[in-house]
Amino acid sequence: MAISYQKLGRCIRNRRKEKGITQEQMAEQMGYSPGYYSKLERGERKISLDHLSRISDLLDIPLHVRLGKESDSSMADMNRLFLEITDGCDAEEMELLVGFCRPVLDLIRQSREGADR
Repeated sequence: MAISYQKLGRCIRNRRKEKGITQEQMAEQMGYSPGYYSKLERGERKISLDHLSRISDLLDIPLHVRLGKESDSSMADMNRLFLEITDGCDAEEMELLVGFCRPVLDLIRQSREGADR
């Protein structure tokens, strides 16, 4: 399976923005010009695994997520995280969480179905 550099770039850009880091700051930390770094985020330049690993470290993203791969271990990690979040919740809190999560999940699934059409 080939790597989608556009998808990879979007993932990097989204996480960078979440962390409140500018392209200029990332470019400086990576030793790139701002223009070159911008092209990486747009998927117009290929990136080496070494640099991808460095970006992952800077943005606190596991490398398998950057590559757009889903794995059993990442799903297991998400399940563990959900259990940690809900640990100690009483019945009322769990009911509220389920009541909140179901509609959100429905919206996500509807959105995906619409995108597939």
